[in-house]
Amino acid sequence: MKSNFFKIVLPAFALMLAITASLAFTPADSSEDLLKITVAEYSHPDTQDCTFKNEVECQSTGSDICTTIVKNNADDNVTVDLYLVSSNCITTLYKYIPE
Repeated sequence: MKSNFFKIVLPAFALMLAITASLAFTPADSSEDLLKITVAEYSHPDTQDCTFKNEVECQSTGSDICTTIVKNNADDNVTVDLYLVSSNCITTLYKYIPE
């Protein structure tokens, strides 16, 4: 009885463990980080409220912060940083660089 257990079950268990370990240590696909983000938020210069902005070209990683020009209440052009939508103007976005 013990020899049947070791001949059948133990190799199957070892194979399942090896497959599980190989999947657990596979690096994540980084192509998701390079997707172009076309909708963002910015902190309004006068009210500091997060305001929605369409037609932007940003990505979630990079070195140059993604910015846009908006008008404040005095009708002046102001450059503001762009943030990920639904992050309450916390998660900074970066300039989109196509590959």
